[in-house]
Amino acid sequence: MVEQNYHRLLKRQIQKHLKTIDQDNPEIQNLLFAVSEAYASFNNDHIQLERTLDLSSNELFKANERLNKYNEELETKVGERTKELENSRAYLDNILNAVANPIFVKDAEHKFVMLNDAMCELIGKSRNELLGKSDYDFFPKEQADVFWAKDEEVFKSKSENINEELLTDKNNIIRTILTKKTIFTDVSGNDCLVGTITDLTDRKEMEEELRVKNEILTSYSNELERINKELDQFAYIVSHDLKAPLRAISNLSMWIEEDIEDKIGEETKKNLELLRGRVQRMEDLINGILEYSRAGRTKTTLSELNTYEFVKDIVDNLAPPENFEITISDDLPTGKFDKLAMEQIFQNLISNAIKYNRSDFPTISITFKNTEKSYIFCVSDNGNGIDKQFHDKIFVIFQTLQARDKFESTGVGLAIVKKIIEEKGGKIWVESEIGKGAKFYFEIPKNK
Repeated sequence: MVEQNYHRLLKRQIQKHLKTIDQDNPEIQNLLFAVSEAYASFNNDHIQLERTLDLSSNELFKANERLNKYNEELETKVGERTKELENSRAYLDNILNAVANPIFVKDAEHKFVMLNDAMCELIGKSRNELLGKSDYDFFPKEQADVFWAKDEEVFKSKSENINEELLTDKNNIIRTILTKKTIFTDVSGNDCLVGTITDLTDRKEMEEELRVKNEILTSYSNELERINKELDQFAYIVSHDLKAPLRAISNLSMWIEEDIEDKIGEETKKNLELLRGRVQRMEDLINGILEYSRAGRTKTTLSELNTYEFVKDIVDNLAPPENFEITISDDLPTGKFDKLAMEQIFQNLISNAIKYNRSDFPTISITFKNTEKSYIFCVSDNGNGIDKQFHDKIFVIFQTLQARDKFESTGVGLAIVKKIIEEKGGKIWVESEIGKGAKFYFEIPKNK
């Protein structure tokens, strides 16, 4: 028997089970060759399959490793994102809770989905008690009906709504509130209503209190105006009744002097002149009292005024003696002033500086200082000066420092000036010492 080149597996099967067959038989050999080739082909396919399976298994393993790594990264990112969202929510909560005004958010069903601490405090409920509930769970029906209707308007119109409403707080006190509501659409396209509340109760009470006080003040003002008018009328009548006999006395003294001019001596003439001087002083005093009573009560009328030219005209009208040197600072301002008030102030101060200055070389200067909120003017002279103990006294009505027979004075002028300036919100003061002249300062707020 000739050894054939069969597949190793076929050889093993022939040795084990086919020892007795005739392997030299051509038909048997053909069969065995076909089986051997089948074994070889199967073996090749098996080897290829194993290689393929090895490759697939390796790729599957690597893919699985990649998948696991991706899952791990995804879990990490989800964790980080969750942490970020938690931090963002905490940050938002902190911001909302730091706001003193109540803030709330409602969903499309009008239920609370977010509130700050101030809102919880207003209602007197915890956040957990409020979330998922509506206004009907906490407020009287008539109030909840208003809240619901306004919320519905905002949801439908998608426009902002500001409304003054009434709300019963945790202490059953009905408060006046101002609500501002608007729509917020989230990333999923869901509409939410965001609202803020401003408590107007205290302001409303203050407004009502102020209204009542204004009515009382108006009543007092009207009454005061009526009384002032009556006083003006009374003062006019009294002054007229007082001036009439004074003029009569003055005229009578002149007639007497004319009638007996050749029979009276110089002393009598001097006494008659003194009499008329006293009469004139009395008339000036009456006029001064009237002027003082009206000072500051006239309606303020502001007009553009060049104070340099204005003061220059006042000095010219006063016609000071030729030996007076009067200087006016050329930086005096141009601005809005009450012309009548400024005329009374400057005329009194400058005329006093002329009247009481007995210096051999009398000088007067008018200067100015500008500040952010006011104008400060100064009228200074080189006269005898004023003792410090009298700096306040000279602004009191009827107070004079010189004998009335030596200087014709009613003691009203500076009192009038002080009253006018203080009515304008300003102030006046003097800086002076005996023998060093005097500086009269007055300050006027701008546009007053």
